[in-house]
Amino acid sequence: MLVAVVVLVLSSAAGFAVGIEARRTLSAEVLATVAALGSAIGIMLVSGDARRIRLHSASDPLFSLVLGAAGLFGAPYLVLVHRYSDVPAGSEILFLTTAGWAVILVILTLRRRISEVIPLAGALLGLAGVAGIVGNWERPSSFSPFVRFAAEEFWMLAAGLAWAALWWHFGRARERGSLDAAAVPAAAGGALAAILVLVARWGTADVVPALSHGGVWLYAVACAVTAASAVVVLRSAGPRAIAGAYFLPGVAITALTVVEQATGAFGPQPIQLVAAVAGSVLALAATVLVWPKDPVAENPSRSGFCRASIAVAVLAALSAVVGLALPALEGHANGLLQSGADFKASFILLGAEVVGPWAALALALVVLGMALSRDARFSRVAALVAAAVAWPFVWATPLHTLTTFIPSEVQVDFGSEFAAISFSPLPVVATFVALGGAVTALALLLSCRSVSGAKSASQPPRGDRP
Repeated sequence: MLVAVVVLVLSSAAGFAVGIEARRTLSAEVLATVAALGSAIGIMLVSGDARRIRLHSASDPLFSLVLGAAGLFGAPYLVLVHRYSDVPAGSEILFLTTAGWAVILVILTLRRRISEVIPLAGALLGLAGVAGIVGNWERPSSFSPFVRFAAEEFWMLAAGLAWAALWWHFGRARERGSLDAAAVPAAAGGALAAILVLVARWGTADVVPALSHGGVWLYAVACAVTAASAVVVLRSAGPRAIAGAYFLPGVAITALTVVEQATGAFGPQPIQLVAAVAGSVLALAATVLVWPKDPVAENPSRSGFCRASIAVAVLAALSAVVGLALPALEGHANGLLQSGADFKASFILLGAEVVGPWAALALALVVLGMALSRDARFSRVAALVAAAVAWPFVWATPLHTLTTFIPSEVQVDFGSEFAAISFSPLPVVATFVALGGAVTALALLLSCRSVSGAKSASQPPRGDRP
């Protein structure tokens, strides 16, 4: 199981890197076809014998066929067709197609239980964590989603809906014991859609030259391994485990840079390692919080610690919401206009435009969900503590560096000798209070669990009572 998760993370990271690089010279049709055919092969390799599949309904194969076409071919095609040479930035594409898609899958798999607040808040923490990673890959960062290419990036989120719907469908089929009956026609649907589109666009897709491009074959292998390992993970733990794994490709890419710097093999690099590693800790904590777990048995308690943990967590969440509306960073930009005149501007980013306030809100909501459900498992507590420790090192990461009010002729030169941009953190008291409240609520919850456990141990078994 752990091996399959690691393979899924590494192969999806490799597929992202190879795919966006190959898109510089290859058509979206060719790459999407390669992705769909590779994914179809990967799914078939880990599925059962199609001749032994038993169908529960005559409409099931058709539904799987359609979702396979949309999720295996449509999703990568929508991403690739809206990638123009080197824009949108790779950091934005990684953020949307890993963390963004993971959040959609978590939402689709939510159930009507109060404990579901925990994975939902964990997904929010994952968004903040991955933003903290890619937002520190360079200074000044090119990470500015929904600023320059908003339409294209919304299409990439729509692609995530198709992708998530497919794995949600596989999850439902797994619960019925018919995963193979859903996976095989879905693989056929993805392959069929790819072939039909490629034939229709043969004249403009430049298929023959693409066959000699090494990136095509690497991309095909990466997609096949990603799909196969995803099915293995889903078969063992369900679709939410895939969502958890999809918060980690950015962590894997950043870890490669850490190894490179440790060996000194590739010289200097632009990543702000401390902040990026702290963002990685948030993403790993999110994976733990999102990971599917059996619900705990209800253990209602009237302990004052229990009631206090809920009250403090609610206040922490409300304070975190207030922090989203308060000034968090002060930006300073200067450069030269085409006329030769100097340009200078100062502006404010609110908490909603910064990683830290969103992460603080996620942590407060996680603690609230744990307090309401009395679910204080060690893994989740450890994830919260790790995220809280990492938070100060990544909180001041802006969610965008580009703006609509600074001339594009200045913004295009950011990071050169002609223009610069920098940010200074501001004291966001409400966010700091929210983070402290979340830690306090967690301590109260642990005290609550300790008191409840002591009371349970002191009570005699029902058969021994007089």
